[in-house]
Amino acid sequence: MQRGHEEKRSAPGQETAWTLDSARPYTTPQAGSRIFALETLTGRLRQFCGGNEVLMSNAGTPWADTVKVEVHRLCRQEEPETAPLDHCVSFKLSGRDTLEWKLAGKRFLNRAYSASEFCLVSKGTPVWARWQKGGEFLVIAIPPAFAASVADAASPRRQIEFTNLWTFRDAEAEHLMKTMWYELKAGCPAGRLFGESLAIAFTAHLLRHYSVFSHKVEPYRGGLSSAALRKVTDYIQANLHEELSLRQLAHLTRLSSFHFAHVFKQTTGLAPHRYVLTQRIALAKTLLESTRLQLAEIAFRVGFSSQAHLTVMFRKIVGCTPGSYRGSLV
Repeated sequence: MQRGHEEKRSAPGQETAWTLDSARPYTTPQAGSRIFALETLTGRLRQFCGGNEVLMSNAGTPWADTVKVEVHRLCRQEEPETAPLDHCVSFKLSGRDTLEWKLAGKRFLNRAYSASEFCLVSKGTPVWARWQKGGEFLVIAIPPAFAASVADAASPRRQIEFTNLWTFRDAEAEHLMKTMWYELKAGCPAGRLFGESLAIAFTAHLLRHYSVFSHKVEPYRGGLSSAALRKVTDYIQANLHEELSLRQLAHLTRLSSFHFAHVFKQTTGLAPHRYVLTQRIALAKTLLESTRLQLAEIAFRVGFSSQAHLTVMFRKIVGCTPGSYRGSLV
């Protein structure tokens, strides 16, 4: 266990129960779980925790090609020994369970697994588990190629492997996972840039704190040059109607996505997704003031996927709906 790990554990009995909001619709998974593992005895490919019901997935979202985010409902069951194809992080949303498990061929262990606790399993690690009760879990699978892209600038030739840890707490990882969860429940109104930024920040956090091999994933000091900033902001203005990507913007500066996000914020005071959002809202206000375009058309022109998404983000920034804003101009 890494240094400082125990400091992340809360006092006994201080579990945080996160209940699923049944009143709000979840994103319907396209075909069950996108997270897979190989049975070690048979070599058969199977879905992660095969008996799970997938309640929510980021499949079909603008940032589905980053990490795989799913909410699972797990029943009482025993899982055969499997080895995940991705680096997998499970976060218990509610309740308390007894987990029996065997990791990488080591002896069997029993451990209480409570709300707000994590399990981290590195790609290819054989795991057997038996759940006494089950419950709801937020699961994030990090594809090896995505983890490598985040670590690339720091250690392009260094193998990526995570320390396998069970039933631990981490406040920063919890915050990032919770934010991804809320974004999914809301229908991803902030778009690709925000989801991509969350995925990169979450992966970078794991690389810093739980990687077997050292990856100095730290932001550059100093900001963008005036020429580089102008190149990026001009590109954003010319493509506000498109689903912008952090990778696209970073490519303009020859930086990794992780490093670009930090130097852009150092330079402008805003994270890339926040800067793009402010520019979209500013253009929406201009169109509301100077045209009689339908709200759905304005949403399309400024880069939102629907009128509903425009309304959500406009109210968040301006404090009223686009319709109310236009009405106040009369």
